[in-house]
Amino acid sequence: MTAIKGTNSYVSLEEADLYFETRIANVDWFDSYSEDKEIALVTATSIIDNSSWAGRAVSETQALAWPRIAQIYDPRLGRLVNFSGTETEAPLEVRKATYELAIHLIQNPSVLGNELALLSTATPNNIRVGGVAIEGLNPSGDQTSIAPSLQPLRIKNMYSKYLNNGGSRSWYRVN
Repeated sequence: MTAIKGTNSYVSLEEADLYFETRIANVDWFDSYSEDKEIALVTATSIIDNSSWAGRAVSETQALAWPRIAQIYDPRLGRLVNFSGTETEAPLEVRKATYELAIHLIQNPSVLGNELALLSTATPNNIRVGGVAIEGLNPSGDQTSIAPSLQPLRIKNMYSKYLNNGGSRSWYRVN
C-alpha cells in the first residue's frame, strides 16, 4: 500500500524518512522495508484521523479530517488560533504524531493483532486462592512485560489541543 499524502496519510514516506534522520532511536524505522513503513504511516493516519477533532472539515469530499476550519486555544502561544481551511496539510503536531505512531506500530506489531488470541495465552499477574482472585492478565505470558497500547498517551498528547474539549472526555458547565 502506497502512502499518499492528503489521501490516506498525513505525511509522505519521504517526509517521514527526513523526520527520522534527526530522531534518536531511529534504527527500527530505517531497518524496515519501504512498503512496511508506508503501511505503518497509513495505519497511523487512520488511527489518528478517527479522533474527535475541533471544527469541521473544509470539504465533504476530502479523504482525511484535515484540513479543517476551526478555532483552538494554543497554550504555547497563549491565544486562540484560527484554521481558515486554506491550509493544505495537517498541523505539525498531527504530522509528528503520525511519524511517532508509525514507528510505534513497527516496533509493536502485536498491538494490531487479535486481542482474543493474546488473552488465550495470557498468564495472570497475581493469583489468590483464598477468595479466588485473579488481578490481571499479562498478554505476553512474560511476568515482567506489559503489553503496549495501540496509541500511547504521549503521542495523543502531541495533538490533543486540536481535539474537541482538548481531548478530554469530561465536560463542565459555565454559569
